[in-house]
Order: sequence, then C-alpha cells, then structure tokens
Amino acid sequence: DINAAVTVKVFSSLTCPHCANFHKKIYDNLKREYIDTKKVSLEHRSFPLDLAALNAEKILRSVKDKEKSFKLLGQIYKKQNQWAVGSDISIINKSLKKIGLDFGLKEETIDKYLKDEKIQDQILNERLTGLLRYEIISITVIKGKRTAGTPLGTNIFKYLKPCFRKPIIVTAI
Repeated sequence: DINAAVTVKVFSSLTCPHCANFHKKIYDNLKREYIDTKKVSLEHRSFPLDLAALNAEKILRSVKDKEKSFKLLGQIYKKQNQWAVGSDISIINKSLKKIGLDFGLKEETIDKYLKDEKIQDQILNERLTGLLRYEIISITVIKGKRTAGTPLGTNIFKYLKPCFRKPIIVTAI
C-alpha cells in the first residue's frame, strides 16, 4: 500500500533458510497486524545468492498480481528443503517447475521466464541495487544501520513500532 506509514523492503534469496524462516513463521503475523491494517507496505526484493535462487525468482516474476505472488513465494519457501538441494540445476529447475505447475502456472510460462534474459537482468540489477544502495550483504540492515543478529525473527515487531515515519530496509541474508 503506497499510503502505508512504513515500507519494509525485504531483500532475500529464495535459497536462504533464514529468509524462508521469516516467510514461514513471521510473515502471516506481520501481514495480519501491519500489512492488512495498512500500517506497513512489504516489498519483496530479490537478492539471489545462486543460480537456483535466480531461477526460482524468475518463476516468481511470472505472477504479476502481488497477493498471488506472495502466495507463490510462500510455497517456494515452504518447499525450499525439497527443491533447493543438490548441485544439478536441471533437477532443481524440474522441482521448481512442479511447484509452479501445482500453483496453477502454465508450463509454457515457466519455461519462457526461465529463459528470459531481460527478466534475469532485472533480478540481478535489483540485487546490485540492494548491494550498492543499501549496502546489503550477509547481515541485517535496518534504516541504513547494520544490526547484530537477524530481526526477521519475532523481534521484527520491535523494530517496526518506532518506525512509522520513514521507510526501513530489512534483509535476512
């Protein structure tokens, strides 16, 4: 919601277990208490750490509706320990395609997005923006300051309450 008092930009890699933990254990409460009440706008920003995460992000980009996209994101994270394993990208892609097909995506759409270099460039540029503009690395950054630990656990709520005037940046990588 563009009228929300706080924007939370979550830079995440779809193969990151901490990012998956946030989506599986924290997101629903955050949505219910802050997003649905229009206090917070949540933006998923891609920060792929490997080819598997990049390909998962490409498939996610095929869903244009934000709410549906977050539902697919939830499925990707929920099944992360099934698809994000091993080093054979063709097997990983096959597992990702199954998640997309089970979600209702068409195989042609999935294949198109997996091959689309323009989408890949957009995703990689988003990662670079996170790195260069927000100094996102393998730590958490909130309001431009590096923090110890990861606030994407239940303590994210303590970071949100005092921030209802300015956007904040959160990452779990």
